[in-house]
Amino acid sequence: MIRPGGYNTGAQEYLEKGNKSGREFTRDELDHRLVISGDLDLTRSIYESIPDRGQDRYLTFTLSFREDVVSESLLKAVTAEFKQFLMYAYKAEEFNFYAEAHLPKIKWVDDKKTGKPIERKPHIHVIVPRINLLSGNEANPVGFYKNHEKYFEAFQEYLNQKYNLASPREHVRVDIADAASVLSRYKGDDFYGKNREFKQTLVKQVIEKNVTTREAFYALAATYGETRIRNQGKDNEYVAVKLPGDAKFTNLKETIFNDDFIVRRDLKKEPLDKAIIAQRLTEWPQRAMEIKYVEKATPAFRKRYVAASPEERQQLLAEREQKFYQVHGEHNDNVHTGQRQRDHQRSPAETTGRRTAEPADGLQDLSVSNVADHRQ
Repeated sequence: MIRPGGYNTGAQEYLEKGNKSGREFTRDELDHRLVISGDLDLTRSIYESIPDRGQDRYLTFTLSFREDVVSESLLKAVTAEFKQFLMYAYKAEEFNFYAEAHLPKIKWVDDKKTGKPIERKPHIHVIVPRINLLSGNEANPVGFYKNHEKYFEAFQEYLNQKYNLASPREHVRVDIADAASVLSRYKGDDFYGKNREFKQTLVKQVIEKNVTTREAFYALAATYGETRIRNQGKDNEYVAVKLPGDAKFTNLKETIFNDDFIVRRDLKKEPLDKAIIAQRLTEWPQRAMEIKYVEKATPAFRKRYVAASPEERQQLLAEREQKFYQVHGEHNDNVHTGQRQRDHQRSPAETTGRRTAEPADGLQDLSVSNVADHRQ
């Protein structure tokens, strides 16, 4: 699972000492630390060089595993691929990247708020100062995360499938008694086909009416229209509903309508379809370039970019990139990082190549008079 964040200061203290409100153990007591990439002292000096206005001066990412044991080679491989994905639009000279893994010595700790035990698993912490080391300007390869979460989920699931790791889609953490909380985790591509609003309403009804048997669920579905039981008696049995005005039945095949959730309230989501993963990873290279070169451009340029054809957008991005490196070449005096060598290797998730992907749907995320709503 990839979880993003951002802070003003304190990363080094947290990683080295375990400083955290309400925590009684030190880092050495909690974990074995494994440095994977970078120099923490250098990273701290860079994010502390950013003028402090109370803002987030660095990005953080936690890459968590459900497995109890993760090899050092796998930790390094996952980190390398994440670095390539995250920093696609940047040369190594432009950014600082630090990563270390925490391998738990103490496997269980008590939650100070609830008192419930929490199991601790291997995880990786990533720190990226929000500064372009060539230009000296603010840099944020993620942009507004909520607008780009689908790309990070696709990359997450690409890693899980490639390395045979447990997916958070198989074990969704949520307040099962709260319909809004459940629906916030089960949205967009998690509902198949048509009538998504109907399906969301049905989930809400299941929770609010405490429907906990398959018979009661079928009866609830029947209040919306004619129903048919598909694959009756088999493991893949499900109900279909013909809503008023519809010519065809709406199949309720999603995992949230299976016994795992209806009977046992164990929320799971279908594995993210490989075609969806491939599509999003194909879109990401161009989207990453747009975050870097378009989102903070002048209103006039953003308007021009949104109005451009797909081919023109490719050309505009290429021109912006070329101009950037002409002004801020890799030998610019502003560079203060040890990352002089650029790794040109790309992970299989990114073999589409620069500026060869189809134009990203994420263009509607650009702040050009709310061009369009972001699609899930």
